[in-house]
Amino acid sequence: PDNFITDYKCGITSNNDFDKFLTDIKNLYFDNQKIKQYGENNFKYLEKNHNIKYIAEKFYNQIMSL
Repeated sequence: PDNFITDYKCGITSNNDFDKFLTDIKNLYFDNQKIKQYGENNFKYLEKNHNIKYIAEKFYNQIMSL
């Protein structure tokens, strides 16, 4: 929904184009480096944006600002 897949290079998107999807999946199947990079990018994104300490701190700051 927020374009994180493309913005953070976390994977591939087909934009509802099934042929593009098949081509991208076939290409990805043979590209272990790209798969590894997508995995690392996903981990970095999740660690930065969905880390429990980050979320708790954000929540705490919101409560304290009231």
